[in-house]
Formats: sequence, structure tokens, C-alpha cells
Amino acid sequence: MKNISKLFSLFMISSIGVSSLSYGVDASQQQLPNYQASRQYSKGMTVTRDYNAPLTAANIKDINYILTMLGFSSLVKVMKSKSSIEKAGNRIETVHPFRFLQSIFTSEELTVAANNIKEKGWAWKDFVGGFKKSLSEESKRQNLKPEYIQDFANNLGIDASQITPAIQQGRWEDFINTLLILKPRQSNDQNRYNI
Repeated sequence: MKNISKLFSLFMISSIGVSSLSYGVDASQQQLPNYQASRQYSKGMTVTRDYNAPLTAANIKDINYILTMLGFSSLVKVMKSKSSIEKAGNRIETVHPFRFLQSIFTSEELTVAANNIKEKGWAWKDFVGGFKKSLSEESKRQNLKPEYIQDFANNLGIDASQITPAIQQGRWEDFINTLLILKPRQSNDQNRYNI
């Protein structure tokens, strides 16, 4: 269970360092975009996650991969894919948590994946735990500004007043649960993404 906790905490933008992964000092480091920025962020927390930085195509691909693996795969499949999930998590470590959440809740498939993760007892605690950590870090840096909250809410088509109290009070699980309630899947085909 410890390995699962480390796995989910890492790819949900936690501060588990790159050194905890099994990377050697070889070409694999050169294949990771923003490796040095991620490494510095993990170890020394020197880089602030930039809310205004748009997600790259690579960020979106990694987020989709992580969420679909967790939301639609068995524990066995997730554990077999641990290495690739960790690599994807490392590459998105510097993504602002609001941008990460926005990418989930503006995609029907990822919204379904998030709901599926909530139903999986073995995944939900660690899924939320990673967000708690990154949101707490950014809150301490005053990087969850009111204008970011408003823009985030506007991008999701929700009223900022429905999420602001939880954010300001650091009630991160309440915040994520509120998003799950406010942004339900839109499709009438209730079994479309149930795998």
C-alpha cells in the first residue's frame, strides 16, 4: 500500500522528488521536458507553478494518461504501468493545480475518470492527497489569488462563490468534491465511459 500512496502522490503534483524515481544520469533525463525545473521544484520548491502558463499538448497528454489509467484501469494494470505513470506525473509537476483541475473538469471523459477514482477506495485518498499537497503549497505562496479563482470558475462555467470559501479555508477535499458536484458528466449515455 505504501507504493500505491507514493505513486499517486507523485503524479498528483506532490513534492516527491525526482530522486525517488529510478532515473539514472543518462539520456532518460534528457527526454523529460522541464526536467531541471521539475527537479528543483521537487527538492527545493524554488519554482512557483504559474497559473497563467497555458498547458502544452504534452501536459494535456500526460494528464489524460494519468486520469484515464486511474479512472478506468484495475489496480493490477495501474501497478504494471507504474513507471510510465510516474514519468508522466514528473513531467506535469510544475502545472498549476487549478490548470490541472480545469483540464479534468472541461473534459467529459476526465470528469468521468475523476468520478470513477472517487468510487475506487484504493485510489481516492491518494488522488485527493496529491491535490491537497499542491494546493497547500500554492496557498502558502499566495498563488491561489482571487483573480485566479474567478478565472478558474469562469473557465468551468461555475459561480466562484461556490468554491472560494473552501479554497480560502484550505478545505481541499471539500473543494474537489464541490467540483465533482458542480461539473457532473453531461452525457445522457451513463455507461459511455464505465469500463
